[in-house]
Amino acid sequence: RGHGSAALQPRSPVLVGSCSASQVCQHIICCSGRNFDGNMAYAAILVLALGISGALGWPHYLLEEECEKGVMLVDEMGPPPVIMNTIPWEDPTLLSVYREGWAEIRSGESVLLGEHMTLAYNGSYSPLDTHIAFLVSSGAITGGQPCGSLGASLVCTTCGSGFLQTVSWKPGPTPGPATIALSMAHNGPGTPSVTITRMTVNVRAGDGEL
Repeated sequence: RGHGSAALQPRSPVLVGSCSASQVCQHIICCSGRNFDGNMAYAAILVLALGISGALGWPHYLLEEECEKGVMLVDEMGPPPVIMNTIPWEDPTLLSVYREGWAEIRSGESVLLGEHMTLAYNGSYSPLDTHIAFLVSSGAITGGQPCGSLGASLVCTTCGSGFLQTVSWKPGPTPGPATIALSMAHNGPGTPSVTITRMTVNVRAGDGEL
């Protein structure tokens, strides 16, 4: 836990890979260090295109079936859902939660009803695009959409929000445990490898208003 605002602000975006965004269709060729003939180049671009088209269906895919997979993500005690036909990796370093003044909140700590919180993605960004979803089991998240019938909501890059690194969250509407989740995947060849993280905080009554 730090006390200076500069040290605790979300990290700057980091690009993954050595190709520029203008080289998307030639990513495999320009970055592989190999010499391709015409057929191999065509096949490589086709594989890349199929991978990108698959990734573009995510993460608003979480909203399907009454947001069943999103509800599973904010159930920290349950197993993670299968996303994009694969079991996601779990990486607790991808998500940070801050109260005003950039004081970081750890899993299991308490926050106040209606307190202004910031949820931050700490991971890297791919030049082929990176898709992110923030989810909360309760409370109000900026730009959020309902997820299930128990008060959860989510905001994601393919749900109309575009680029995401941080979102605001107000815990509530009642005291009790609240789970915060994040899921992400980089665009690229093949099925995206989805990574998630989840943490639970204790929401208690205070002076804030939701």
